[in-house]
Amino acid sequence: MNREEHDFKNKLKEVFPLIGGMYLDKLVGAYKRGRNTKSKSKRKTLRFNTSLKDAKLIFLFTVSYIRHNMTDYDDRLKNGEDRYVIRKSLSVEMNEILLDWGYTGDFNL
Repeated sequence: MNREEHDFKNKLKEVFPLIGGMYLDKLVGAYKRGRNTKSKSKRKTLRFNTSLKDAKLIFLFTVSYIRHNMTDYDDRLKNGEDRYVIRKSLSVEMNEILLDWGYTGDFNL
């Protein structure tokens, strides 16, 4: 693990102090894969400047990870359901995961 990944992992633990090791490692792996992408449409890396910005980036990254890896969001999209309706219907389930991981910030970032 390089320094940037180590910093990312530490920031994850700050925002989600109760996150388990397995999910922590999975999120760092997703961050690493996203950082190494060649796609011009994706950011190559998250940049950390201030605590507030860090927390917001970590939160949004984690919400995206949960949505695509821990729910049936993608399957429902493929079946033609509306993106907004799916996100709304998954919000309670996703918020419960975030709370289980110790998140105490604003859910409406």
